[in-house]
Amino acid sequence: MKSAPVKSAPAKFAPSPQSRWWVALLLLAIAATTAFPGYIGKPWAWAQPPPVVNLDQVQALRQSGLDIPGWQTLNREDIRVGVRRWSMQTLASLSPHQDENASLAPNASPILLLRPQMRAEDAPEIDWVSFSGEFSLRVDSRQHLQFAVDGTTGQAAPVDARWSRHWNAEQTYAVVQWYAWPTGGSADPGRWFWADQRMQWTQQQRLPWVAIALLIPMEPLGNLDDTRADAESLAKAVQSALMAGAFR
Repeated sequence: MKSAPVKSAPAKFAPSPQSRWWVALLLLAIAATTAFPGYIGKPWAWAQPPPVVNLDQVQALRQSGLDIPGWQTLNREDIRVGVRRWSMQTLASLSPHQDENASLAPNASPILLLRPQMRAEDAPEIDWVSFSGEFSLRVDSRQHLQFAVDGTTGQAAPVDARWSRHWNAEQTYAVVQWYAWPTGGSADPGRWFWADQRMQWTQQQRLPWVAIALLIPMEPLGNLDDTRADAESLAKAVQSALMAGAFR
């Protein structure tokens, strides 16, 4: 009994000589680009990332805190929030005229918490979950607080911060949280990631960052919207101080 002849693949599925050449050239190009940096002694960017701009100045914030024009630091100390160490400053306004706002707690001082980048490989994380749990604060009235400050290059630096009410039996705070960097900021770590990628491609440098939490005392379970002007004013002052100081 004769076996059936083996049929060849249809012509439309059979690789052409031209396609074989293209595959060979593609493999050759991949091999060449992989080996080339080793021959010239220059590693790829992802093997050795570029340096972080002003990392030394950013690191110093954890020991010195942040000088904010128009505000005085009454006290500064290191605290632990979750597994991270933060700088905590108690602030007092130097302005003799403050807007009266019934939602703010009388004779109460805002608190500034900073967690600066300490190593080149550090990246922003989701700090806000451990933040509320560490201080046994309940969180509600979650909103966005969007603002912009003037950058050193004349371009506005936009910030999209997380804004919410934190409270327990003793105290209520209007809290503003974001990651700041030289050209803006956001409460979303992913926004820093893409801004850092753009800086690596365009300037061959890394983008520094600082995690920020502003706690503004307010009347017990007061209306968060009533604190918007105060929260935005102090947040702008913090972002501007970083851009004029550690980030510059």
